[in-house]
Amino acid sequence: MLRYKFLILYVVFVFIFSFSFMASASTVIFSDGFEVGFSEWTGNDLQWTISGTSSATGVHGGLKRAQVTGATDPGDDVLLKNIPASTGQGIILEFWYRTYKGLEDEDHVYVEWTGDGSNWNILNDFTAIGDSATWELASYSIPVEANDKSSFAIRFRAQLGAVSSDIFYLDDVSVSANSIKSQPAPSASSGPSPMA
Repeated sequence: MLRYKFLILYVVFVFIFSFSFMASASTVIFSDGFEVGFSEWTGNDLQWTISGTSSATGVHGGLKRAQVTGATDPGDDVLLKNIPASTGQGIILEFWYRTYKGLEDEDHVYVEWTGDGSNWNILNDFTAIGDSATWELASYSIPVEANDKSSFAIRFRAQLGAVSSDIFYLDDVSVSANSIKSQPAPSASSGPSPMA
């Protein structure tokens, strides 16, 4: 009898663990390491360019990276990606960055998101930071207001002053979302008709 109870408890534990794992699973809905330029992006302004290097610390992955270099005047320079997020919830934005030339107080690289395509929300403002010798990971949970929005987008918006001494590297950008979404069961009549 004790053995039977243990077996039932084991099955319940495995079921709960499996359900928890599935509920927290996520799916990558966009990723780019800039290996083929900005072809995966909706738009990029003039100061955002692609560069590469043979140095081991020059890129985070692959052979290429994106970079923005001042001066961005007279306006901001934007790297934009529209990502319809109607297939998921619990959106996470991650990327690797490195400041090759430090940013002063008046320099900014904003990381932003929108759910409606027009009202932008700041996730971070990279400003007043010195040179970094290594790549750093940035990870942001997008607020629930972005869930299931077909106009969801992210952008990197730069306001840099100096012509050559403000350089921000960007690599391996990814956006993931919760992969659990209820799907209607297929109808029995949706398949081909049986032959008479």
